[in-house]
Amino acid sequence: MSADENMLVVEGLTKDFLGLRALNTLSLSVRRGDIHSLIGPNGSGKTTLFNIITGLLPATDGRIYFESRDITNLPAYLISSMGISRTFQTGNIVSNMTVLENTMCGLHTRTRLDIKNTFLRRPFTSSAQEDRIRWEALDILEMVGLGNSTERLGGELLWTERQLLQIARAIVCKPQLLLLDEPTGGMGLEESKAVEDIIRHARNNLGITVMIVGHDVQLVARVSDWVTCIDFGELISEGYPEQIQEDPRVLEAYLGED
Repeated sequence: MSADENMLVVEGLTKDFLGLRALNTLSLSVRRGDIHSLIGPNGSGKTTLFNIITGLLPATDGRIYFESRDITNLPAYLISSMGISRTFQTGNIVSNMTVLENTMCGLHTRTRLDIKNTFLRRPFTSSAQEDRIRWEALDILEMVGLGNSTERLGGELLWTERQLLQIARAIVCKPQLLLLDEPTGGMGLEESKAVEDIIRHARNNLGITVMIVGHDVQLVARVSDWVTCIDFGELISEGYPEQIQEDPRVLEAYLGED
């Protein structure tokens, strides 16, 4: 595999929390255009890795490269502006904003302050930039199945709808790399299949490379091009989904079998 195929490269990443080592010299690569799943038991360091990649936590040691650029410990807003977006396990949305407004917030990295148009625009009219943002947000909301919920407040949404809104907000800016943290958590089979379709659409139609943290083994097996399994912050196995499913190290650490 050539280095140019890798969009994201993690080299020897270590993270310590007051004497507790969450990641231990972890190295992995995400190929451009792949759907890459990261699995492992609870507490194995999966979300910690996402938090370090996106600048929410500093690394103790090691390096992270995105499109061959060192992004280790850069501020989150800079990393986001480079083309990395994400969702959170906790369904983070703004409760007192509408579904449409929440989604429009995802376009902040692609907008600019236009002072001239702001002050010289006629009252009660919107700028071309605002109109563009609104229509792009509406298109993505249709894609994720929330097209009829645009005026509902975030606080009114059910758990599954909150997850879909998070995904819409992360996709609307057309990132190069999309990190999804437990995107089907708390969902039934039908809702999980809808998320699977969204993930495939993002990769196949929008050209987005996707990295998933998931405990949904069926989703991982169906949708992934490559799977990495970690335990105690260390890589224990990686390969194609069918290889990972048969790896005894994964069965013991992740699935809890001997």
